[in-house]
Amino acid sequence: MSVREITGASRLQISNNTVHRRIIESGYMIHAKMARRLPLSKLHISKRLQWARNHMSYGDKWMAVLFNDERKWNLDGPNGNIKYWHDLRKQPGSFFSRQNGGGSGWCGRLSVSTVKWVWPF
Repeated sequence: MSVREITGASRLQISNNTVHRRIIESGYMIHAKMARRLPLSKLHISKRLQWARNHMSYGDKWMAVLFNDERKWNLDGPNGNIKYWHDLRKQPGSFFSRQNGGGSGWCGRLSVSTVKWVWPF
């Protein structure tokens, strides 16, 4: 719940600032940034671990693998900067989002050469 929602639900004539101060003074709540996590099931996790174990001794074959770094720019929203009141007595919250706007750029690197920027537009 947000401070505004708590104030409205209390049916008391108190300010949002008073509610905010009391939350902070309780020592149980902090205003934290929500972590971005993929919604992985136990099956997803075990398959990822198995893939990693199978490729640990890939040796020189890694020289032919292209590693890339994709950047995303979001022009119409908070870009994942989601904050919430976290109760320190509970597990932290998380969220998952997909890219639906803005723009992106991509570049990659092989061990032998460098790949230049590729723009999608």
